[in-house]
Amino acid sequence: MQPQAFLQNPLPKVSVMPIADQRGASLIEVLVSILILSIGLLGMAGLQTRTLKGNHSALQRSEVVTLTHFIFDAMRANLTAARDGGYATPRTCAVPEVSSALIGEDRRAWISAVRSALGDGSSTCVTLAFDASSGTYTVTLEWDDGRAGGLSNQTFVTVSRP
Repeated sequence: MQPQAFLQNPLPKVSVMPIADQRGASLIEVLVSILILSIGLLGMAGLQTRTLKGNHSALQRSEVVTLTHFIFDAMRANLTAARDGGYATPRTCAVPEVSSALIGEDRRAWISAVRSALGDGSSTCVTLAFDASSGTYTVTLEWDDGRAGGLSNQTFVTVSRP
């Protein structure tokens, strides 16, 4: 390109809008920004809700493990009766009445703790099955975990000797 041609054809003029014609442009940008921010905050709130539900479910599972140890510790404290199958309990969903026997009181305290930790609903149930040939107990805990958003009925099974 020749230098003279450049001087003869300067850059085209850019039309500048007067300030009075630009009113409202900033307001639209602010509104779009607020909309995008609102959508992001709603997404974060939903994520926080799902996290809380998952944490609640994990807490219940941890409590189930602790409650299983609770009954096995009670059996170890009364080992003779435990080895004879005295702690065997059919599926029950209600706290038994107060008993004067140690086994009955251990069961009542355990089932009360289970219902307190996992919910006092009709789906919170326990079973203590005794296998005389191996001397083991199968502890089954059932509860409703519908608050976590997954499967509502949960079952936890532990097999151990006292």
